[in-house]
Amino acid sequence: MSNRVDKLYDSNEPGIRSLTEVCDIYLNIYSKLKNDIIITNSSLLGWYTTWMNDASLNQFLGSTDPSLNAVFTNNRNMFTSLQLILTTQYNLTKSIKTIRLPNGDCTVFTPNTPLGTGTILNQMRSIKARYNLGQASNIGVDVSAGGVIDFKDLTVSSFDTATSRYISKYYYQIGTFPLEKIEVDTWFGSSSAGTLSQFFKNVIGFVGEDGAVGPTTSIIERNNRLVEQLAFSINMITDLKKMLTYFA
Repeated sequence: MSNRVDKLYDSNEPGIRSLTEVCDIYLNIYSKLKNDIIITNSSLLGWYTTWMNDASLNQFLGSTDPSLNAVFTNNRNMFTSLQLILTTQYNLTKSIKTIRLPNGDCTVFTPNTPLGTGTILNQMRSIKARYNLGQASNIGVDVSAGGVIDFKDLTVSSFDTATSRYISKYYYQIGTFPLEKIEVDTWFGSSSAGTLSQFFKNVIGFVGEDGAVGPTTSIIERNNRLVEQLAFSINMITDLKKMLTYFA
């Protein structure tokens, strides 16, 4: 089959080489983002391991579960490094906005946040030869600065709901898959700052873990779902290229 796919690049059939280029652009985008997110998750696990074993946190671990305000006062670097990891992921995802299809169309759309529902343009793109062969998923990416802690502001000494409460507020969507909210709320939706154990589980907790935050809020699980969606999209485009060989 690989030989047949290779012949797509030499095809004289009108539009086939252009469609092949479109498929390759999507494969490049999906593969790049998939690898970037896998690296992000490795960084998150490294971040967790580092801070779980940090000597300056030992005073808080064990029999007590301190408020994040107390940890923030003594260990701001723990929050700063997490924000940097998630910001890097966003910037890498945002970078695909510069990638264009042969006709100049963008492969990115702005998701309807925070719900991820409603009318959203440019979520999917049809791949058509003589017939409609299938659809490619465009990438949704958005960010909100509202209530995000500014670590450049050295006067911030605690979490305040009016000015600084979130570590990150990023939103991703692969085609029509559900929106993934990469939000780290230091209050966890309650009326005051949460605890250190809640914070760790919000970032690296897994479904089924005792006391974990559940299947929809752990950052590492959200990223794992994005990886699965990208892998599915890679397989779809690979199959579409095979279908194109019947028209070349």
